[in-house]
Amino acid sequence: VAAEVIGDGRADAARPDGLRKKGVELLEIATGADGKLDLAALFARLGERGLTRVLVESGGEFAAALLRARLVDRLCSRGSEHVRVLVRNLHKGAFLKDLPVEVVYGDLTKKEDVARAMEGVDVVYHLGAALSGAWEDYEETTIRGTERLVAAALAGGVTSFVHASTIAAYGVPSSANGKAITEDAPLATTDLTFYMKSKIEAERIVREGIDRGLNGTNLRLGIVFGPGRPQISRMGYRAGRLH
Repeated sequence: VAAEVIGDGRADAARPDGLRKKGVELLEIATGADGKLDLAALFARLGERGLTRVLVESGGEFAAALLRARLVDRLCSRGSEHVRVLVRNLHKGAFLKDLPVEVVYGDLTKKEDVARAMEGVDVVYHLGAALSGAWEDYEETTIRGTERLVAAALAGGVTSFVHASTIAAYGVPSSANGKAITEDAPLATTDLTFYMKSKIEAERIVREGIDRGLNGTNLRLGIVFGPGRPQISRMGYRAGRLH
């Protein structure tokens, strides 16, 4: 399997030879006068090679981090995508160093970081959101961050945009009386936490993008668990059952 591995413009004499021995194909892309990677040249080369260019954007919370790790691993194993990952925390992005991915460090609250991460991509997986802080933190990260990603996706002709939302959008369904809750169930309007309110608003922004031509999807995820963290989070609702 050949994969495209993109560096950050800094010399690394040992890594290229080691990667070639693993069967990884490398592209040499010139850096600009500022020492940064020429993304336009890079994605022109990738397009010539028929690779789908994928951006995975994620926060540091456990569920998103677990999803990011499994998703990135799966995308890399297919070998048909060039994977770029937008991460905010250097430490939590360390697991990516041995994978054939391009790592972009940045923040959803910064328009220039989002623009840099979104440049030239075909597919976006939006997993990040605020989990703590004042309302302004949720508004700037979850709501405005989603707004920035959707705007860039529309402007750049992204072919698929997947937003990881949450079942918290339904609130605590105490009145369900054992009935199944589907995607057609009404969203919560009262007793909203900052997290619930911001995710509902982020969903609205994605739906507006869809109305404007975005091929987007809101996924309302339930309890996330798996290899590396097999126990079920206590944040899950006690108002349902696993099927």
